[in-house]
Amino acid sequence: MQQIEQQQIIKSIAFVLMPDHLHWQFQLLELATLASIIRIFNGQSATSCRQYGIHKLW
Repeated sequence: MQQIEQQQIIKSIAFVLMPDHLHWQFQLLELATLASIIRIFNGQSATSCRQYGIHKLW
């Protein structure tokens, strides 16, 4: 989430991490679309989790 915000394509407002899902409120910046943000987040989080042996995430 921080990496996406540091790329300045969103501004995080709030988030809550639940046991099996995430609630995340953010503002789209630049020309980003919701679909592109979800694709970026899913890809980056899945890649990070694979480094710790977690292979089934989304």
